[in-house]
This record gives sequence, C-alpha cells and structure tokens, in this order.
Amino acid sequence: MTIEVLSPGLATTVQDLGRHCTRAMGIGLGGAADSYSLMIANLLVGNALGDAALEIALTGPALRLQRDATVAICGANIVASAGGVELPGWRPVVLKAGSTVALGACRHGARACVAVDGGIDVPMLLGSRSTDLRGGFGGHRGRALRSEEQV
Repeated sequence: MTIEVLSPGLATTVQDLGRHCTRAMGIGLGGAADSYSLMIANLLVGNALGDAALEIALTGPALRLQRDATVAICGANIVASAGGVELPGWRPVVLKAGSTVALGACRHGARACVAVDGGIDVPMLLGSRSTDLRGGFGGHRGRALRSEEQV
C-alpha cells in the first residue's frame, strides 16, 4: 500500500487500460476513460503504459503518501497541491513520505489520472486492475475509493 485516502473526491477509481478479450463473457472493456492521459502519466513516473493509476472524475481526493514517491497528474487541468505548493500537470514530481496531495476541481476537462511509481497494486481480475462500477468488481473492492482506505 502506497496511498492513504483522506477524502475520496467525487468518484476516484483505480483504472488501467481495461479488460481485453472478455466481451464473449458479457464483460466490457472498461478501463480509463482517458487512456492517453493514463499512459502518459505512467510513462512520466517510470511505469509500464498500462499500469493501474487513480482516475478522478470532476473533483479530486486528498491523498497521503506512505512512502517517497514520484507522481504525475495528467488529463484534465485540475487544481493540485502538496504541502500548499501547486503541483504541475503533465510532469513527474518527487514527493516525500507523509506528503498530502490535495486534488480539487477540474478547471478544464472532466477526468484526470494520477500515476504513482510502481503503480496501484490491487488484485488482477480477468487481466485488468480496472474498477467496473456497473459490475461492482475489480479495482479496489469494485467501487470508488472512500475515506480512510489505502491503495
């Protein structure tokens, strides 16, 4: 576990590039709504393109890092800060353990991705770590993140 959720935001989920080859079972592709931003964020922190990251919808969470980490925020232009210092989008940022990352409202766009070096380690299900909200499976317990959880 790398991240503690202090407040969840509107709908923050774990996403990757989705589940391929599952349509015959009635399971959609799913994955990040903005796969381009997910891939760039992962590249910026040294992850594989399809590693799991957090996807934020409209308003972001407050997160506390439990270890030193490199993070990247891509996608929507979102209000983001750590320790009161504004964080740039589309750039890797090295933060110390215990840092609190506050993600506010999306100023332009609706979805942002937060990648952390090493990815988000949740169980793989049908070849993906993505959350399927409609189906209630995958990601972190098949739902959006809640306060006081760790991912």
